[in-house]
Amino acid sequence: LPETQSPTTGGQVRAGKAVPTQVTGTPPAQRVTDLFHLGDGTGTYRVTFGLTDTDQLRTATLVGAFFEGGDSTYTLTLTDYGKPVEITRP
Repeated sequence: LPETQSPTTGGQVRAGKAVPTQVTGTPPAQRVTDLFHLGDGTGTYRVTFGLTDTDQLRTATLVGAFFEGGDSTYTLTLTDYGKPVEITRP
């Protein structure tokens, strides 16, 4: 989030019970590759974050060339802040 370049605040969009404010921008490509282990660390990605009034991240949509041949979209929705979750490998 803090490394997003040219952030722009937009409107609000409902995400479950929350109505986060949309922030769009361009994250550094290498940071995207480091996080997802996808892409080659170059090029441009576009991101839209949904932040609550208390700056909790609720949604993130990332668009870019994760794979050869075109853009892909990844959407993340976060709920149940503070509750432990178990993540199992698919």
